[in-house]
Amino acid sequence: FLACLFYFLSSYIDNVIDEELTFLDEWGIDNRSHLDKLEVVFYFMMTTLTTVGYGDFFPINKYEKIIMIPILIAGITIFGFIFGNLILLMTEYSSLEDWN
Repeated sequence: FLACLFYFLSSYIDNVIDEELTFLDEWGIDNRSHLDKLEVVFYFMMTTLTTVGYGDFFPINKYEKIIMIPILIAGITIFGFIFGNLILLMTEYSSLEDWN
């Protein structure tokens, strides 16, 4: 979902604010097939949300960077929530084993 949203917003910026270089222009994504577009943007979102961020794709203009701020915060929050709950489950399981 976020990949499609980022592509849509970047495409909107590309069409409305024509003088700005966008993610789509920089990486030549607009010239690719729909499946290739989805692949590149999904890869970018997954590396961003998992906080890996290899650096091969990144937002180009200030509007895309502003869009990415809440997405990065959401990724960090989800990542922390998942691992916090996994640690809690392991701790509770460990304490149950101590009682037996």
